Amino acid sequence: MTITDGTGVFIKLENTIGKFVNGVRPSGVNALELSEVITKAGVKNTVNTTMFPGQLNKALEEVGSVIVQVSSGPGKHFIIVDGVQIVNGVKYYMTRDPSAGPRGVRQDFLDKAMSDGVNAIVIGK
Repeated sequence: MTITDGTGVFIKLENTIGKFVNGVRPSGVNALELSEVITKAGVKNTVNTTMFPGQLNKALEEVGSVIVQVSSGPGKHFIIVDGVQIVNGVKYYMTRDPSAGPRGVRQDFLDKAMSDGVNAIVIGK
């Protein structure tokens, strides 16, 4: 999956595996480590350790993509959120998921998963 900060600089996330200072642990990496690798590739980003749904929507409107870390079974999982679309009156976040590929996620589902605040990386800010 490729991310860009809108300036023409981009990074393919699948190529970042060897760039983590401490490697990729069986439990994965955290948002700060991912942000550091993205920054070193030249892609502007900002970490928010307690992003709520309203902040996600504001970032999507103002900047563009946001990488969000959500609970997934016993662990955590990163997805990229690129925007919001309304389909038949229902709002969906347009996401890219390393496990499931690109898809729409009902806005109320992701909002509930983010209701206590989640780690997020705003791309391009």
